[in-house]
Amino acid sequence: MSELLKILSAVMPGILLLTYILWADRKQPEPWQLIVKGLVGGVIAVGVLRLFWRYLPDYFDWTMVHDTLIEDVRYAFLYAAVPEEMAKLLMLWVVVSRNSYFDEPRDGIVYAVCIGLGFATLENVTYITRAEDWVRVACLRAALSVSAHYLCAVLMGYYYAVARFWRVKGMRRLWQLVRILLIPVLVHGTYDTAAVVLKWGPEAQIVSTIVECCLITWLHHHCYQLVARQVG
Repeated sequence: MSELLKILSAVMPGILLLTYILWADRKQPEPWQLIVKGLVGGVIAVGVLRLFWRYLPDYFDWTMVHDTLIEDVRYAFLYAAVPEEMAKLLMLWVVVSRNSYFDEPRDGIVYAVCIGLGFATLENVTYITRAEDWVRVACLRAALSVSAHYLCAVLMGYYYAVARFWRVKGMRRLWQLVRILLIPVLVHGTYDTAAVVLKWGPEAQIVSTIVECCLITWLHHHCYQLVARQVG
């Protein structure tokens, strides 16, 4: 019974956020087969990440103890944010590159979120099932980690859609492509740095949860408004 509760607590945040994004896309929903494909792609992204970490040269081993702010930032960005967002972007490209249903910009956000939630949910199961104080870990990750993956996915999906549907030339095109990865990495790395430095005490948890909930709501509204303007 305890193991079942652990797994349920690990997957419920992903289910709730997936329900939210599907509700937001209810006017022109994507086929459920592609939603599942996106979720599976997120799970596969975890495997891609593990391979990356496994074959990482010793010189770039950032799993060692980090005692300074610079080492915290290096760990947060180079060991966590960059490879994780690269793995998710690779899966996003696989899912949508030949996807005829990816026919409007909002779909980019939907597919990216599915991949991000697949990734976050498997990561959640791994952390929670191994934790002794699993209730605390489940609450903390539901409020912060899963939501952070969701936020990064919304950004990645939006910028991916912009690059696909509104192509420009020269350096502007390069910037279109670079920010698909750059913006999520900056958000992810900043979050991880704060997590390492602040240790997420009770006050920080409450404030961060409120901020992330506001950001999720605002990002959907803002990105959809930007898309609507460009379509119009």
